[in-house]
Amino acid sequence: MILYRSVGLQELELVYDSGMKAFPARLSQQPIFYPVLQLEYARQVALDWNVKNGQFAGYVTQFKVEDDYIGRFEEHTVGESQFEEFWIPAEDLEEFNQHITGHIKVLEAYFGDAFQGFIPEEYGLQGKNAVEQFTLLANSFVYKRMDFYLEIKRNHKAVFLNYPFWLTQDFKNPGLKEKVLQAIKEAWLTSFPKTPLPVPPPLREDIPPVKQIETQTLIDPVQEEREPEEEQSDSYPMMDPVHEEAPRVKQAAPHYLARPRYQDLPPVEQSSARSRGLPAQKEAAPAEQAESHVRQGVELGLSGRYREAVEALSQAVAKDPGHAAAHTSLGVAFHRLGEEERALASYKTALGIDPKYADAHYFQANILYRHGNTREAIAGYTLAIGLNPELIEAHQRPTPQDRLADYSEAPAGMYRIARPAQRILQLNTLIDASPGQAELFKERAAHYYRLWNYEQAIADYSSSLAIQAEDAEALHFRGMAYEQIGDSDRALEDYRRANAIDPQLSSVYINRGIEFGRLGNFRQSIASLTEGIRLAPTNPDIYFNRGTSYYQLGELERAIDDFARVIQLSPKDEDAYYWRGISQEEAGRRQDAIADYRQFLSISQNSQAREEIRQKLRKWNVGEQDVASERRDIPGDRQNTGQAPSEKTGTTLDLHNLITALGERAQKSIWLGSEVECDGEAAGELISLTRQNLPIEGRDLTRLTSKIHQTTRGDFQAFDPGGATPWIFIRAWDGSGFYIETNDAKSSERLKAHFQSMEEVEGATHPYEGLFIRKL
Repeated sequence: MILYRSVGLQELELVYDSGMKAFPARLSQQPIFYPVLQLEYARQVALDWNVKNGQFAGYVTQFKVEDDYIGRFEEHTVGESQFEEFWIPAEDLEEFNQHITGHIKVLEAYFGDAFQGFIPEEYGLQGKNAVEQFTLLANSFVYKRMDFYLEIKRNHKAVFLNYPFWLTQDFKNPGLKEKVLQAIKEAWLTSFPKTPLPVPPPLREDIPPVKQIETQTLIDPVQEEREPEEEQSDSYPMMDPVHEEAPRVKQAAPHYLARPRYQDLPPVEQSSARSRGLPAQKEAAPAEQAESHVRQGVELGLSGRYREAVEALSQAVAKDPGHAAAHTSLGVAFHRLGEEERALASYKTALGIDPKYADAHYFQANILYRHGNTREAIAGYTLAIGLNPELIEAHQRPTPQDRLADYSEAPAGMYRIARPAQRILQLNTLIDASPGQAELFKERAAHYYRLWNYEQAIADYSSSLAIQAEDAEALHFRGMAYEQIGDSDRALEDYRRANAIDPQLSSVYINRGIEFGRLGNFRQSIASLTEGIRLAPTNPDIYFNRGTSYYQLGELERAIDDFARVIQLSPKDEDAYYWRGISQEEAGRRQDAIADYRQFLSISQNSQAREEIRQKLRKWNVGEQDVASERRDIPGDRQNTGQAPSEKTGTTLDLHNLITALGERAQKSIWLGSEVECDGEAAGELISLTRQNLPIEGRDLTRLTSKIHQTTRGDFQAFDPGGATPWIFIRAWDGSGFYIETNDAKSSERLKAHFQSMEEVEGATHPYEGLFIRKL
């Protein structure tokens, strides 16, 4: 017989503790247990009693009881209704539970406004209510996928009890909500296949909906199985067209990689007997034992006996803790057993022993990639393939017999990585056949640079220069590689030699920097001008143009430094005093600004600009408040990358203005967008990236938005590299303006200083501040 019962949160918790097999014992004041025969009756009790009392939740359960047993009890009709129930004495409930067949299921769930949910006492969800728990899970799903799965396993009771509530809530980002709920279902099915999650059907129309609740997570997650898109062709825009495949200018590897300084690391010895300060013959026995355990572990792993392989490989690393290959094979065995945390720990240990061990980078990236940490995974694959380009084809080759491996097709499908790696393999063959061609070494060096293998890039540029010693470009690019590994002296020497050979080389970068500035691509402008400064460090015009680009990005300290360098090189440069004064004023240093403005007045003959500065000084002298700088023409006829400070009127307000106003932090952040609608030259590219949930680096988003003239819809969030939560959220509001939430007080002040139409908005969740910039 099918029966029903409405229970509250506390009672359902006890039912869950029984494995969904039994109802809890009655309290002393509850002599009867009442299962009912009609679903409508149980639903009515849930709505009229459970939702309004206790913990403000009513769960309708369904279960089956053996007919022979339940036939012993008499059915009772409730008052004058048609509802029926059984009366089970409290002392018989334990026996009643033994005659329940199968599991007790949750059919429906209803919640009051005051519902807080089951609140666990440990792990990440500790002390959080149901809404806060979903927020944390959603953030983990997007950025720390492994934490997401571990939290579900550790706090499975909270997930089970609160899951029906999450289903009913109208969270702020429905797309993310559905993906997180689906991921919870899949993870639950894998971990707890015998206890299905409660999945109530949609609420009936006559049931009033629960009020909307907003989570702090506003973005769509990165897809687990998606392969990253090919890097756009203009990602390397600063190169001379003669050398199209040259490395990206000033492309520092992201700091989250903790990229080792290879020249500072002692080499890892290759012999099986590693020196421990004892005679070699005494060390041979432990090393030989370790190798024996490694061979045994690999054989067991290759035959699929991973648990036994773990035991053997664990003995190997115990005998020889410095055996990187043994730690890596142990990680693969752990991975095969589903113990991914221990696998990652093994790979980390291997890389601590040998930071150049390509397989460990590769296998670590496999786990990160499968768990949605796409950006970190790409970094790992890039390092691995830069160290060993043949890894892009490893999945097509026979399984190695001397180690456990985890090669996959994922990196082979990543065109951004595979393209230079495949070309390296082709160039290897060409160089073997024609070792005297400098251009082949030069091209291979450029590809190694792209894959962050700067030492090999240096070696190849050196081989090219050995054939063509007067190649200014090769010297310049080798200098960049030296700079990446921290050898600034050799970098500077290469820059000087390059400029001596070809003095016009710096002009290429200067002109490009100016052109990028005209287009509003200030980050690319700075990169190109920085290269120009390397080649021509005493040219004041390069510093001036870079300073104006820094100003446009809101990086005032760097702008001030560049204008100061102009003044040092050219003490009578009135434009430098003018712009340094503007930058000082924006930075809140009025006295320094006044000094620069007075110096400008003593030099300049530009009557219009002189009057403007005089008016400003008169206002300050009478104690009036600062007035924000407005866009104006530069005194004189000097070319610059940004023709004026940012606008305050809001008439041309769009996403690009916001990002540039936010300054350096926005440029260094990783951005994710969703549901974007926009118009402009780069609209298709931006929409494509956001629809695929691909992370966008800040400088690339700046480039794209500079070619967008109107963003009518879309959500954007910025994360610091390695950060788990966004520091700012921007929503385009139907073409009328932008709603912003940020927990960064400096960014909030920047925006308020740049946009007169800024309004503070209530309702943002602490520590975020809500703002709205209206288009005028």
